[in-house]
Amino acid sequence: ATLQKSMAFFEALKKAQAIFFSYQNVFYMVVIPLISFATFWLFRKLYNYAENLVIHAFVFGTYMWTSVILGTLTLFIERPLLMFPILPLVSYTLIAYLYKSIYQLSWLKGIGTMILVFAIMMLFSTVVQLGMSIYFLVT
Repeated sequence: ATLQKSMAFFEALKKAQAIFFSYQNVFYMVVIPLISFATFWLFRKLYNYAENLVIHAFVFGTYMWTSVILGTLTLFIERPLLMFPILPLVSYTLIAYLYKSIYQLSWLKGIGTMILVFAIMMLFSTVVQLGMSIYFLVT
């Protein structure tokens, strides 16, 4: 009985993840206002909420096109697997640099802001996927 419940939950989670990844752009549209509120609360004196929305749209857009360009470059490299550890490092360094520059922070605080943003995204993603999984189990 426990194995059947575990398998049912696993199947529901797989279905929820498939839907989540199919609508990942919607996820970003929802999570950017949450992240903007968090950074507005942290850096109230620098930018208002609307400006934080624009900042995070810019940062996420920059992250996306950088990832696409770097990912495309791996097609022309003889051993693309060697690039996989480098790609996130370059992307995360870029994001930390953007936060450092935009919010006028030290490198450490820029990295901390990036970690906060990713923590909010991961928490929201987990809640959404678990919620969908439970919904699929119940229905």
